[in-house]
Amino acid sequence: MKRILVWITVLTMFLSGCGSKKQDTVPSLIEPVSVNASYRPVEYGSVGKKEVLLGTVVPREYGHYYDTNVAISQITVDIGDNVEEGDVLAYADVDAAKEELAKYQKELDYENASYQLNCKISQAKQEDYAQQKALAEQQQIAESEENIVADATNDIEAAEPTIDYDIQLAVEQENARYDTLLHEYHVSKLENSIEKSQKVVADGTLTARKSGQVTYVKNITNGRNAGANENIVVISDLGDTYIELTDTNVSEYKFTDYEKKYILINGQEVSVSEEAYSTEEQILAEVNQKYPNVRIQCPEAGTLTLGDNYPVYFMKKDTEHVLVVGNDSLNTQGEKHYVYVKSATGEQEKREIEIGVADDNYTQVTSGLSEGDMVYYHSTAKLPYDYSQYEVVLSDFAIPNHGIRFSKSDTNIFPYLSEYEGTISKIAVTQDTQVKKGDLLYIIDTGVGKAAMAEAENAIQKENESYQQKLASYEEQKNNSNTSQLAVLDLQEQLAALEHNYNLKKLESERDKVGKNNDGTGKISVYAQMDGTVSKIEVSEESQVEKDDQVLPLTTKSTDVLLVQMEQSKEITLYTDNIADIGERISMSTKDVTYEGTCVGQAVSNINQNKGYVYTDAQGKVHLSYSTLSGYKRPAFYIKLDNASDLSEISTASSVDFSYRLLHGAMVLPTSMIYKETDPLSPNKVSYYVWRVMHQELVKQYVLIDDSLQNGGKTVVLSGIAPGDILAQE
Repeated sequence: MKRILVWITVLTMFLSGCGSKKQDTVPSLIEPVSVNASYRPVEYGSVGKKEVLLGTVVPREYGHYYDTNVAISQITVDIGDNVEEGDVLAYADVDAAKEELAKYQKELDYENASYQLNCKISQAKQEDYAQQKALAEQQQIAESEENIVADATNDIEAAEPTIDYDIQLAVEQENARYDTLLHEYHVSKLENSIEKSQKVVADGTLTARKSGQVTYVKNITNGRNAGANENIVVISDLGDTYIELTDTNVSEYKFTDYEKKYILINGQEVSVSEEAYSTEEQILAEVNQKYPNVRIQCPEAGTLTLGDNYPVYFMKKDTEHVLVVGNDSLNTQGEKHYVYVKSATGEQEKREIEIGVADDNYTQVTSGLSEGDMVYYHSTAKLPYDYSQYEVVLSDFAIPNHGIRFSKSDTNIFPYLSEYEGTISKIAVTQDTQVKKGDLLYIIDTGVGKAAMAEAENAIQKENESYQQKLASYEEQKNNSNTSQLAVLDLQEQLAALEHNYNLKKLESERDKVGKNNDGTGKISVYAQMDGTVSKIEVSEESQVEKDDQVLPLTTKSTDVLLVQMEQSKEITLYTDNIADIGERISMSTKDVTYEGTCVGQAVSNINQNKGYVYTDAQGKVHLSYSTLSGYKRPAFYIKLDNASDLSEISTASSVDFSYRLLHGAMVLPTSMIYKETDPLSPNKVSYYVWRVMHQELVKQYVLIDDSLQNGGKTVVLSGIAPGDILAQE
């Protein structure tokens, strides 16, 4: 440093004496950002690139669903309810399932009967081709003999048949083989649908396969239909927790083969491991493009608090407790490596060393140095001039998040959506009316009642006429057919009759459906499908409605759960890419009072919609389910207040407050103490460092941070320093 100052002084004097002879005032020297040098002690540490993913403590979840498409008749539980294994969660519309079962059974009967007739037709055609081939060959022989007798001196070849019956026979056999494969596929598909429908009909109830808390309920306010394997209810076991990697599912996870994985608890490393999904489970997720999140187990940590965040560390090579030296101290000459060590007299001693593995900032020393040796390093970083000492301690770190739109939960509401476009001619109930199953709710005038019935009758008439035309055609063909062809026509006539009866029954069923609850003029009566209370009348008499418009909702039971939606606000900063986690503590604030509660459920939005739920049952069968969008315009979650009596006062609350990020026992520093360094040769390579006070020296210490863990002038340091270290704070 003395030598540098001397050169700066000489250079300043030289510059001030050059150029113009006019004597100018020499400006005061501003401290430049120049090369500085210092010493760093050789220490034991870890070498190797660290990868860090943020995780959240969550409960184990169990999806509950039907194996086939169903119409939901009733969901008997609400968000926040505690249930026992075997409790009823929902009922499917058994009448609808019976209709589906009857439809599938009729399709199967028709498929089998038509296949048998087609097989007979194909066999009859093959016999006809064989018979016609034999007749053609006999005719050829007779014609050849006649030609020979007529002109014995001519060598006359027998004429080839005008039709190649061998080709026709081969084509018919190939068609029969293909029809058999297609038939087997259709039968398999129908039998599978029948089995699922039979299960719903036999027991349309959905029961809990695990005890726990209800944390998701399908929102049926926009429709009662649920797809196969779509979650109706999700139950969470709050006593069985693990760390779920935030926004990281099994298709994106790349750290399976990393040797070392751990989290920090009170500054101490605690080993973790992935909870593996089976190959069959991963294949099923891949096929359906519904991926479960990565699960991290930490049995050594004991009970972790739901909703807390933990950085999970991954290291490719485990090189721990080895002597390390900074890369900025290392010099290379040929194949040899050396450093400059501060001797007892303060002089620099060039020393050759042997090295091992290295990462972006540090290199392992295998020989040539001892712990405590002071090694020279250089950098372009500006040393702090006026600083105070700052001791690293563990503390909590939180980034707050908020919701400002909340209302009573609507998961226990059963909607009545108009199945038709038309005019509401009568509303038979009022708001707060208690109704029983089967009570009249409203009448809608579709305006097309007569036309719909006429159209259905017209379709039946056309089917009958088409069938009669087919019969007449077959009779005409029979008059010009041989015996084998007659057999084919008889079978085709039987197939036409089978097809006609099948189509006719379908059309008659559609006609009956159109006429259900229809007075014949287009006025259709709608009745309650369950007991409940009319919570609101969405339309008025004589108003026009479109198909799927909500007419009125029935509330099946009261609730003390609140729905919170993450609506953007100009007055308050919030993060819409995050909702509260199950079990996370929540507060609702007014000017004078704060109400406390807990997140008891989550809705599904674009931030969590692609999550899959996979498991293997006791019989070894793999299952996958999923949850559909909850229908809200914003990410949403549910909370339950500690005191239900506070619900009457929530209308005055200004916001719902929870954590966007929450870490306990983290190394949190003022952001101003962390410096950024860009590699001049690789602009995309960025490092961060702090100034550590060691042996009366300022030592440049590299640290690892995550941009998402910064707030209010504070930053979490993930690694590079330890509690008790003394840092320089300007």
